[in-house]
Amino acid sequence: MKRETISKFYFTQEEIDAAIAAAPNFVNIADDPDCPYDPNDAASVHAYWSKAILTFPGGHPHQDPLWRTKRK
Repeated sequence: MKRETISKFYFTQEEIDAAIAAAPNFVNIADDPDCPYDPNDAASVHAYWSKAILTFPGGHPHQDPLWRTKRK
């Protein structure tokens, strides 16, 4: 007995080809209104990433099983 495919394709090949053809070849991220900083300006990049907080593996409060006992 041959197994039947249970997953169906969401898009047809024609829809995929049309989406690829409609997509631009290059997107300038500096013109993106959703970008929080201008990646071409070193000062704005530094200002944005200087506020970043590094969280190492196991360092997130939800990964620490005793985080409730360490609260002040």
